[in-house]
Amino acid sequence: MLTLIKSLVSGVAGGFISGLTGMGGGSLFVPIFFFFFDLPIKKAIATSLMVIVFSSLSGLVTHWRSRQVEGTLSLSIITGGIFGARLGAFFTAVLPDIVVKSFFITLVVITGLKMWQGSNRKENLAEDEKQSCPPVSIGKGVIVGLAGGIASGMGGVGGAIIIVPLLYLWVGIPMRICVGTVLTAVFFNAFSGCLGYWAERLIEVRTGFPVAMAALVAAPFGARLSMRLNPVRLRRIFAVVLIIGGLATFLKR
Repeated sequence: MLTLIKSLVSGVAGGFISGLTGMGGGSLFVPIFFFFFDLPIKKAIATSLMVIVFSSLSGLVTHWRSRQVEGTLSLSIITGGIFGARLGAFFTAVLPDIVVKSFFITLVVITGLKMWQGSNRKENLAEDEKQSCPPVSIGKGVIVGLAGGIASGMGGVGGAIIIVPLLYLWVGIPMRICVGTVLTAVFFNAFSGCLGYWAERLIEVRTGFPVAMAALVAAPFGARLSMRLNPVRLRRIFAVVLIIGGLATFLKR
């Protein structure tokens, strides 16, 4: 019973965050599986990706209905992300646990700090006021997707921890559209990475499935809230979630 309660609470929290920020919830699910379910880091990452498949799909449907998803950009990101996720999963399978753990912590903390700060306050505010997505080259989308895919495979995340900052800070996409669009890539990255981990038998299905079902239900509620929040506040919530997830993993001995 206690395990079921932990699974439901974890799934609801992660699913809500997934819909709210565009993250699949990996920056939350990896520490949860690592801390509270005592899974080794590689299994925590693999099981996290399984949950992300469900949570990201649920949040994506809500954002799609509200026209917060840029289709052409999504396709280019997905193209790069599918290859990147399989590559990241391969690296995780062959690298020592300490290397994988260090990569995950460094990635989420540095990215979180950068997203909190932004590149320039006036510039960020101007971007947040935009209501439409500017033209983006396919090449940039593929590069963003490849980077996010590698992060997905190695970090047990959906790739949003890299894709959202790149879209927002480098490409100049408004934050609300970043959140909706990135969930498309998150879903495909997580699904692709899952295949690699499934082949390596690293996914703990019995542990992850209840979490995934709770996340599936909670994600649309987070998605609806993200459409109402001030974009600057939404960006900073994204940053805080990343930093907390990284520090929580660091504290685990």
